[in-house]
Amino acid sequence: MTFINKGKQTLLAGVPEGYEGAVLAAMRLLAEETKSALRAQLARASSMDELGSVMDMLMDMGESVDNPRASYLEKQKEALDARLERLIASLPDIPTREPGDPPPLAAYPLPDALDTLHSGFLPPLLEFAAAYRALFLHKHNAAGAGSHGLVHVARSVLVPFFTTLKALISQYVPTGVLLEALDKIADDMAVLARRLPEAAIDDRVDEVFSKALHAHLDGVFSKLRASLLNAVDAAARSLVPLTDPDAYRPALDSALASISAALASSLSSLRPLLGASHPGIRDNVALITSSAQVNIQQALLFIADGVRSR
Repeated sequence: MTFINKGKQTLLAGVPEGYEGAVLAAMRLLAEETKSALRAQLARASSMDELGSVMDMLMDMGESVDNPRASYLEKQKEALDARLERLIASLPDIPTREPGDPPPLAAYPLPDALDTLHSGFLPPLLEFAAAYRALFLHKHNAAGAGSHGLVHVARSVLVPFFTTLKALISQYVPTGVLLEALDKIADDMAVLARRLPEAAIDDRVDEVFSKALHAHLDGVFSKLRASLLNAVDAAARSLVPLTDPDAYRPALDSALASISAALASSLSSLRPLLGASHPGIRDNVALITSSAQVNIQQALLFIADGVRSR
C-alpha cells in the first residue's frame, strides 16, 4: 500500500472502494498506539541516543514538541537535583561559624570538597545543556522550541549549587589554599559560562568571591584577636607575681614580642591576597585594605583594653 500526499488530500492506492474510511481509522488508531508506546519508551530512555531516536520518531509522527520537551526537562531536573543532593551529603561536615568567632584549629579540606562538588555536578549539567540543544534547538522539526526550558532548569539547579559553594568557601583555610580554590572556581565557572551562557552566572561568581574574601578576612582577624588575648593574658600572668622592678622590663618585652608577632603573622597572610593577579581579587583590593585597617585599629584598642583590665 502506498500513500501519496498532495496538500490536504490523501490518496490511497490499492485500497478497495468503500474501505478507505475503515483503513484510515485503523491507521489513526495504530498511530496513536505507536505514539503511546513511544511516549512510554521516552520516559524509560536511559541514553542520549535512545532519547534522540524516540523524540525524532514522535515529532515525525506529528507529536507536539511541547510534550516530549516537558517530559525531558522534568526528568533531567530530577536527576540533577538528586545528584547534587548526594554530592552535598558526601562532603565533609560544613561547620557554622558566627562572624568574629575564632576559626577552628584544623583547616577545612576545601580543595577536596570543591573537587567533589565541581567534578560530580558540572559535567552532567553541561551534558544536559548540550543534549537539550541537540534535541530541541538544533533540529528542523524542533526549531520552534525556545531555550526558556533550559534556562529555567539550569538556574534552578544552580541555586543550591552556589549556596553550597558559598558555604564551602567561607570555611577557614590558609591564604594560599584559598587562592588556589578561587582560581579553580574561576576556571570552572568560566567553562560553565562559555558553554551555558543562558545561566548568566557572572553575578553569582562575583558573590562567591566577595563572600570568600569577607569570610577569610574575618577569620584572619578573629585569629589575630585570639592570639592577642593569649599574649595579654600571658603578660598579665608573668607580671603579677613579680616584686623586683628590674624584672618587669624583660616580661614586658616578651609580651610585646608576642603581640608584634601576632600582628606580623596576620599582615603577612594578607600579602598574597593583595598581590594576587585574579580579577575577582583585584576588584576587591579596596575591601581587603579597608578591612585590614579597621581590624588593626580594633586590635590595638583590644590590646589597650586588655592591658587596662588586667
